[in-house]
Amino acid sequence: AALAALGAARFLLLLAHWYPGDETIRASSEGPLALMFSRSGVSLGTWRAFHFSREVQIDAGDAGIRKTSNRGYTVQGRIAKRPRWTADLNMTREAEVVLAPSAELSGTGHSCFFRVHRDAPKLTLYDDGRVIVIVLDGGVGGKSSGVGLQGGIRPVTIDDLRCMHFRAMTRESHDALGIAAASARALASASAVTPTPPPVLPDGTSGRVLMMNSATTLDMLSEYHRPLLNHQEYAESHHYGLVLALVKPSALQGRSGKFAKHLALGMQAAQTFIPGRAAVGATWDSVCHMDLDAWHASWQPFSTYGDTWAIHK
Repeated sequence: AALAALGAARFLLLLAHWYPGDETIRASSEGPLALMFSRSGVSLGTWRAFHFSREVQIDAGDAGIRKTSNRGYTVQGRIAKRPRWTADLNMTREAEVVLAPSAELSGTGHSCFFRVHRDAPKLTLYDDGRVIVIVLDGGVGGKSSGVGLQGGIRPVTIDDLRCMHFRAMTRESHDALGIAAASARALASASAVTPTPPPVLPDGTSGRVLMMNSATTLDMLSEYHRPLLNHQEYAESHHYGLVLALVKPSALQGRSGKFAKHLALGMQAAQTFIPGRAAVGATWDSVCHMDLDAWHASWQPFSTYGDTWAIHK
């Protein structure tokens, strides 16, 4: 009995220090037991295998998606059978229009900024002069308030936005907006202030780094206040650029929502090839897209990983 109790205690200690995820899977497969998992069973190296009575099945059809998913939080949405995109996609041409510099930078584009609140599950969008506060309420449904939307305050959808790519604003800019409460007066006075982005400094051979998130609905953001705040703090502490891309269905032109991250990332990368963008700080040497549920735990700079990659990557 004492031996069994000791064994149980050691096993609990192991679990307490063994975190789930890729590192755990790699450690188990490369460890002395060579433990591997698959849909058909479990194996210990090449010397022992345990098969399930039947293969585990994953229902990936439309019926399974509709049955198990809340549409408001479904990332890809419905995949179009006949996308309307018939011409070749030119990312540089898209970036020239969508990411045109704002008037403050002597351009013709929109002024677009965001900030994740530290002390409350909220997100502030500065949408080319309009201030919108999104309540990230943990999956109940993203609620928002704004000013100047059809003459008053009402819930906002992604189609109401003027901007698509929102750059992180400084904490000082957010404080200057003076949003103490989501009232019409507070939001109206805040809209007269134009935010500024934090400074970006090169990071080793990775150069100027841009970190990105993307979503195709505001509801998608509602469960991710802490990860979004984590991404914001990580980017600021390392002096990286940070962009939240809110991709409208009209921008996808019939493509699946899964394509949104590639469209958003591609446009930011394409700015390198547009004359004049470097002068306004809009070009990047490295662009990294993060999933909404990603989490920076080690806090190592991007260059720790980027320096080990081949230069063409």
